[in-house]
Amino acid sequence: MAEKEISDILKDNSLTFANYVILNRALPDIRDGMKPVVRKLLLAMHDDNAYTNVKSASVTGLMMKSYHPHGNCYKVIVNQVHKDGVLTPFLIGKGGWSHHYSRAGASAERYTEVRLSPFAKYVLDDLKKKSVDYIDNFDGTLKLAEVIPIQFPSILHYSQEGIAYGMANKMPSFNLNELNDAVVKYIQTKEKTTLIPDFASGGLIVKNDSVFNQINYVAGTDEEKKKNKSASLYSFKLRAKIDIDGNILYVREIPYETTIDDIFDKVREQSKNGKLKEITDIVSMQGKGSSGIKITCKKNTNMDLLLEKLYSLTPLECPF
Repeated sequence: MAEKEISDILKDNSLTFANYVILNRALPDIRDGMKPVVRKLLLAMHDDNAYTNVKSASVTGLMMKSYHPHGNCYKVIVNQVHKDGVLTPFLIGKGGWSHHYSRAGASAERYTEVRLSPFAKYVLDDLKKKSVDYIDNFDGTLKLAEVIPIQFPSILHYSQEGIAYGMANKMPSFNLNELNDAVVKYIQTKEKTTLIPDFASGGLIVKNDSVFNQINYVAGTDEEKKKNKSASLYSFKLRAKIDIDGNILYVREIPYETTIDDIFDKVREQSKNGKLKEITDIVSMQGKGSSGIKITCKKNTNMDLLLEKLYSLTPLECPF
């Protein structure tokens, strides 16, 4: 048996590991827009006929047994259930799931229930048509669909990020109707549509046509990578949706990249150091039938000026 240099062994093993992480763990597949763990989760629940509520713990146990042995996938389930985190959820939850906009975690998996959404059923029903290839699972005991037979460019519909071995992705979500209209328009006329991101959390996007043109048509191309190393060139600003009523600000929707807890902490910090001395109180309006933040200010406050200060000094405005 020929001897190998330790440097060659390390290189070979490292490349094998890198290939696995990039293709099978961290990054979405352009064909169905899903990371492997999300795809396996949907397949596991479909195989288990989980179209009515089942214990989340049963799903995570099934996943670790036959589909995804790398660890507990409950966080993935939680992320898929959040209606303010995913534009078109594949899963519907029952129980204490918290929210995308909150630091508070979901209840333990033994207390929550989950099922596949009607949209997931619509997508997974096409597995009956044998329209995709099947591959072995990790131990050769099951055959799994290599990709989900999804019928639209879902990689653009779901906001997601991942860090692999020397590679990373961070993608905003885009509106499903606008995506489909753009596809039909391109097929019929070859005319491209500049798409503007859309987030399940709501909020406002600061309009910047040049940035959106770069995101749609330039960012990621080999030529652009050579010219620019900075990803911040392609960031855009998200703002909370805020209503003014006298000397009260009602924060109705917040940027996708922050939480209500982050906003509370920063507003209180800036109030204490005198930069937001106009604010007298901040309270959460979270509860049955209501949501958001109520910010009470001193009388005769210039509310428009205060709003600009809040966008500047707090996560009520965030880059993506």
